Amino acid sequence: MMANSSSVGSVCDSSTLAMSKSRTRRQKANTRERNRMHGLNQALDKLRQRVPITTQHQKLSKIETLRLARNYIAALNHILDNNMQPSPLEYANMLSNGMSQTTTNLIATLLNVPPRLLALTQQQRYKHDQNGYNFYNSF
Repeated sequence: MMANSSSVGSVCDSSTLAMSKSRTRRQKANTRERNRMHGLNQALDKLRQRVPITTQHQKLSKIETLRLARNYIAALNHILDNNMQPSPLEYANMLSNGMSQTTTNLIATLLNVPPRLLALTQQQRYKHDQNGYNFYNSF
């Protein structure tokens, strides 16, 4: 027995229509995600302009930008709480907490602190942190 050609045509039409709707939904979702990511990237670019360490050569990664912003806020709080300006080494130490070696070296260079000296103070801080709580563990 042969199938009715009009029913075969309507099955093809409905499956084509379903695929078209699915494709349209996916395109709209992709557009929303792209716009969301553009907004996030713009916000991170604005944040990069506000943190104390900027470079023309290479921008900080998203995670490094967030970590540096966290450290900067904590350093500002520390300065306000203690009512004193830290030395460049102390400030570099505060800003470089949890940062990559590349960013730590950048911080040291921009604050005119020898990177080896900063690395040494970080090692001492790490040993001190293992023995008890201090400012840098509050993150």
